[in-house]
Amino acid sequence: MTSYPVPTGSATSVLERYPGSLLYQHFIPHAVRFNRVTILMWLIVGLVGNSLSSVIWLQRRMRRHNSSAIYIAALSVNCVAFLLIYSLNALKFQFDVHLYNLPVVCQVID
Repeated sequence: MTSYPVPTGSATSVLERYPGSLLYQHFIPHAVRFNRVTILMWLIVGLVGNSLSSVIWLQRRMRRHNSSAIYIAALSVNCVAFLLIYSLNALKFQFDVHLYNLPVVCQVID
């Protein structure tokens, strides 16, 4: 079990003493670990599955006489875009990696 240092000083609030996700890591470390693993698994499965689905449904042979193929392909491309943007959010809240201050990411999100 990882022990985190208890911050000392003049901070009176628990949220001030344990900023970000340090509060959860200190008091419920197994839940944080479970949440991180679960999010990573869902992101990997979603990105791989939707990418393969979009590649398959965007082939000329599939689009030729199947009007719903365009709709399914658009859904899978939309899901890939959402999961990529959501992964930035998951990095911030689950892993304390703040990418919003980088020049390119800031313009894409805003």
